[in-house]
Amino acid sequence: MIMAERKALLARVLADAEASVVSQLGRAAHDSAELKVPLDQSERKRLRDAVGSFVRSASLTPPLPLAEIMRLAREAAALCGASTEHLSFIAVLLSNELWRNTLAAIPYSRRVLLLPQCLRSSAHCPGEIDEFGLVCMECGRCPIADLQRRAEGLGYVVLVAEGTTVVTKLLEDGKVDAVVGASCMSVLEKAFAPMSADAIPGIAVPLLTDGCSNTSVDVEWLTDEISLFSASPEPRRLDLDTLREEVNSWFTATSLAEIPVSYTHLRAHETVLDLVCRLLLEK
Repeated sequence: MIMAERKALLARVLADAEASVVSQLGRAAHDSAELKVPLDQSERKRLRDAVGSFVRSASLTPPLPLAEIMRLAREAAALCGASTEHLSFIAVLLSNELWRNTLAAIPYSRRVLLLPQCLRSSAHCPGEIDEFGLVCMECGRCPIADLQRRAEGLGYVVLVAEGTTVVTKLLEDGKVDAVVGASCMSVLEKAFAPMSADAIPGIAVPLLTDGCSNTSVDVEWLTDEISLFSASPEPRRLDLDTLREEVNSWFTATSLAEIPVSYTHLRAHETVLDLVCRLLLEK
């Protein structure tokens, strides 16, 4: 599966996530008590720093399987003394730290900022909704205008939308390579699996409260993530599909015919390890 197809798959799963809050982390983790975000800013900062140190000390490299992310989240939560009700929040922080260096090296112009419409003041918002999402009128009643202005000034594509039609198009066309976004814990929880499986760099800032209107977000934290940048080259991500195709090409009839040593000669000198490899290939 090529990268464009992977991005298309991710977009479809993200679209499904908006239609359902069914957990991908198992029924135990789906309990609402485990979807809470610490309301105290200093506690959120403490947990972010602790999880960052945990990931660096463990020398972890993305992507990781979902089960491994949750195992590490439980370990990190125990080490930093986090409440069990914040387990999924710890998992989000861990995923963020896994992708931090990769995302930081991606140009701003290759990133998309996703903001939920529920951040606006539902009773007083003068903004209009078109086919792309909310057209912010910059009235100042919510943080959307400032966040959008900051991100667009850096070169981001910014979407304030509940649907993912435009996001799907951006991902399928390869116009963006990374995602920074804010959303409720239930939707972020749903996005864990595809983000990991398809190796799409992403950083998420959970909304402080769930709901469909008048929600809030840690603006300082989200602004920091939007501004994240590193002059270092983007860490190379392992492309298993390309690697598999390359290895398979070594064993085509044409490639094998180019080997100067006869197969009989190889069989006469093969080690136990060679024998195991040959039997696996002939299986």
